[in-house]
Amino acid sequence: MKRTKATWEKIQAVLNEAEKECSLQEMALDRASCGNWPAPETDSDFLAWWLDEIQVQKDQIASHPEEVERKPYIENLEKYSDKLRELGVKPSRLPWEGPEPVPHTPGPYRVKWEIDIEADSPRQAALKALKIQRDRNSIATVFEVNGERIDLSETEDVAEQKIGGF
Repeated sequence: MKRTKATWEKIQAVLNEAEKECSLQEMALDRASCGNWPAPETDSDFLAWWLDEIQVQKDQIASHPEEVERKPYIENLEKYSDKLRELGVKPSRLPWEGPEPVPHTPGPYRVKWEIDIEADSPRQAALKALKIQRDRNSIATVFEVNGERIDLSETEDVAEQKIGGF
């Protein structure tokens, strides 16, 4: 969605008001700095940090209900987050969430699974590797697919396959 100059000005006004009233930009910059994360730069970045801070604060209240002084802070975070969203701002991904997943298309994939095995011959090594792969209790669940490392050790589909077989 392309933004008009008027929309950009409204977004900037929300950011400025949030900073003036309760230092929300400073909070996001401080949190990023404390975690050695890249500093938020765009309206989408600040929105993402504010939404995360809302969750952090709500989690804190859930475990410490006596900390009622957090409620006005959360209300301000929600108010300014809602204002940005109303202007069409979408939160960016937070640094620890990694890059946006790339949609995959059907096609041929080169799948590699490597293991070092002691054996008397290449055939014996292949047979040992095959036995490890077919073992229902095997932890051989890390693959390389078209150069990307895929770890299936904690996924439900692997657990289902171990129960139901191949």
